[in-house]
Amino acid sequence: MTQRRQIMAWELDRRWRSLPAGAIFPASVGYTVPGNDLNSDNNLELQARLLGVSQSTCGAAATGTAAELLSKYHCAAAMRATYVDASGALVATLMVAVLPTTAAQHAVIHELAGSDPISPVLVRTLRVADTPAAGFGAAQRQLTQAAGAGPYLILSTAGFSDGRHRVRLSGDPYLGTELSSLASGLVTSAESVLGKPLPPLVCPGAPGC
Repeated sequence: MTQRRQIMAWELDRRWRSLPAGAIFPASVGYTVPGNDLNSDNNLELQARLLGVSQSTCGAAATGTAAELLSKYHCAAAMRATYVDASGALVATLMVAVLPTTAAQHAVIHELAGSDPISPVLVRTLRVADTPAAGFGAAQRQLTQAAGAGPYLILSTAGFSDGRHRVRLSGDPYLGTELSSLASGLVTSAESVLGKPLPPLVCPGAPGC
């Protein structure tokens, strides 16, 4: 049993290296805006389109408390991707940080959640030249969503493509909901890939595996 757990942990840890970038960051990601926020009985199904992908050190991908915690828990690498919504008005950067163990990921999530709601300024935006995200910088970050999957910390930050600085989203509930839905949809997409259950393992030989 111990050997089986070790094999499963190893397989999960190497997933980010073995999967193509398009599996973790697909060309389009669907997300849902709840109908009750639209005064409708029907949810609004939307699509976000990939603009660019980058791999870097953890310190280059995160800022503030997130950068400090990733350093503290020995983050190995980070990947970021930026998406735009169908209207071209909203953009978001999704970050996947690779930690040494699932326990380390849990520790980072726990410490980040200590200041609920999670700060919007944890992910360093990935600008993509000649796209709607060309001007997506630090000042445009509106909110952040977070999740974990095995040793992977997944964070996304969403904002505006028109250069608007951070605004009070409480004054526009629909806008806040759509930004949150975009950021959550990206996190959920990466989480479903990186945290997908492994197929049953057949250990070589030993019945105690």
